[in-house]
Amino acid sequence: MAGEQRQQTHEERTIVMKYTTGLPTPKFADLLIRLREEGVEGRPPSLGLRNALKAVLIYMRHNVIQAAIGEQLGVSQPTVSRAIGVMTEAIVRALKDMLLTAEEVPEGCDCRAGRHPLPLLELAESPRIVVAVSMGRPA
Repeated sequence: MAGEQRQQTHEERTIVMKYTTGLPTPKFADLLIRLREEGVEGRPPSLGLRNALKAVLIYMRHNVIQAAIGEQLGVSQPTVSRAIGVMTEAIVRALKDMLLTAEEVPEGCDCRAGRHPLPLLELAESPRIVVAVSMGRPA
């Protein structure tokens, strides 16, 4: 019927999540669990933890203006700004044991930053940097 929307398959939802946040759905869920284990609550409350994380990852991956992210999630730009401020620090804490320093990268690894590495580099406080490591894959 006209105006009726069909339900997305799990695969379609996974692809959409990967394109918007940079993480496939299972990795997004893992990060969400890590944040909850760290005691992170949904801040601001109007977004909740899941959407706050989604907003921050969209911002980091695509460098989209906050007003556009807010429009997509049904909240204001200041709400997205607060989420970015709170969640960025929380993500660093939740992933601190997974970040590598340049010295910790195994020799011979192909190390590349993401499409927009600058926001990620700001996440890595002190001498730590965020690197994507892949072994033996062609460029």
